[in-house]
Amino acid sequence: MRADLLELALDALMIALALRLGSRRIRLARVLAGAVLGTAATAALGGLPKAVQAALWLPVALAMMRIADGPAPVWLALRRAALLLCAAGLLGGTLLALLGATGSPAAAYGIGLAAVIAMGCA
Repeated sequence: MRADLLELALDALMIALALRLGSRRIRLARVLAGAVLGTAATAALGGLPKAVQAALWLPVALAMMRIADGPAPVWLALRRAALLLCAAGLLGGTLLALLGATGSPAAAYGIGLAAVIAMGCA
């Protein structure tokens, strides 16, 4: 349960970051709806081989961004999904580096959350 809530929060942050990187408006209800899809996909794909999981993440990212930002032409939908995947890598790498630097998951997530909020306000 706790891991699912963390996954939901991280998916919401990734979507919000992707929207911000794309200079798009962040609508909280739509971001949370996209994050719910991402969390459900993570749970559903968990038992599949890694290659299958990797192949299915682009369609999942497309669906998450469609929910969060509405319908778009194919080229724009692919751009949004790519921004989401880039935001996931950026957020994941930042949290991993902070975890290594602080040695504490709580401190790493706290600092990461503060950084995302500061970036969102900029």
